Amino acid sequence: MGNVAAAAMASSLLMPAALCLLLLAVPPRASGRLLAAADQAGGPEPGPAATSPPPDTGGGSSGGGTTSNLWGKDGELWDPSGPLIDFSFAGYRQGAAPLPSPPATRNYIVLSLPAGKYMLTAPLAITRSRVVLRGAGTGENATVLSIPHSLTDLLGPNPGYPRTGGYVANGAFVAITSNATLGKRLGRVAGSARRGDDAVTVDDASGLLAGEFFDLWFTDTDGKFNALMYNNTLQPPDKYINDTRVKLSTRILAVDGQRITLERRLPYDISPGINSAQFYARQDTVHDSGVEGLVFSFAWSLYAGHHLEKGYNVVEFYNVFDCWARDIASINADSTVVMTAATCVTVSGVRIEVTKSRANDIPNSFNEPANRDGHWGVHHGRSFDLLAEGVDVRCSLFHDVGTDASSKFGVFQNSVMVEGNLDLHR
Repeated sequence: MGNVAAAAMASSLLMPAALCLLLLAVPPRASGRLLAAADQAGGPEPGPAATSPPPDTGGGSSGGGTTSNLWGKDGELWDPSGPLIDFSFAGYRQGAAPLPSPPATRNYIVLSLPAGKYMLTAPLAITRSRVVLRGAGTGENATVLSIPHSLTDLLGPNPGYPRTGGYVANGAFVAITSNATLGKRLGRVAGSARRGDDAVTVDDASGLLAGEFFDLWFTDTDGKFNALMYNNTLQPPDKYINDTRVKLSTRILAVDGQRITLERRLPYDISPGINSAQFYARQDTVHDSGVEGLVFSFAWSLYAGHHLEKGYNVVEFYNVFDCWARDIASINADSTVVMTAATCVTVSGVRIEVTKSRANDIPNSFNEPANRDGHWGVHHGRSFDLLAEGVDVRCSLFHDVGTDASSKFGVFQNSVMVEGNLDLHR
């Protein structure tokens, strides 16, 4: 792309697969976090993961250029019922608190690895809250985990992707994961509510408490809500008809009889015959755990092919909330960060590179291309309110950063990529 920085915002508008390219500044939380991603050409120079924003390109309110008609200079044109969804709740603690740097205390378990090189011969799973795997950083005096095997070598083909057995977007050598089930079902939204509203009426408010977080799940009715999310311009897959795939995690500000006031605005209409919405208690799952300050180095190999990945995957977040990966680097990985069913996770400062190109044109039995160095840089699927920033991709990937099916309200910002793409799957 040359020495050009482009800002890309993945505003779903009414369509989860829509992609808008805008030149905007990154506003603070008070103004709404609306910028989604940036990419800039960059060479494979050694050093710590990128944490600073790319150069100003003259667009947006900070560069003195044009401003968005949906936002204005400081948010004065933003309409909560309009096409631009509020992305300001993305990330750890919904953007309301910085990432923690806890010492080892009674409240946190911290496994600290000094600078040096270590061999990691089997996957690690963090299955409890307030656990941190911490190295000395990714710079000159780094903590390097050298990984000689793939997940296929150790575990066999991926049972979660039986078509090819590839570790496409799940499984990793460090997994923050939980098997927690959905929280208790509580009040159901009665009647209708409009996109942008901050209050709803429920049939039963007895389990809903002011000041607490709850999950509001939206369920499709006969494919009509799914079509609405595509702005009624595309035909959604039939497999999603009458499915529950959209979650708004929000604090309740007030309970007045059956009227519930929310901290967040509704991202979609709630309308009988189109969809329904139900409050659930938040899951009792893993939270406040993280991975930081580590280089993950795989032995070089040719890339096996798209959807044929052997499982050279670094970090996975599965079914957790309020967790993080910070200051990590990958070398010769298939995918660096994969997230599924995760909420409010922050990925900050990630460097992705290869020792030499893994791309090849070797045929395979599935006729899948292998002309890239890997699959995903930062991925999230069926996940909500995720923030990725400072992602530095120095090689060629099929999907640098982006969302897999049914993710919502994710933000990608202040990142640099050799062949940058912001990828949105349906």
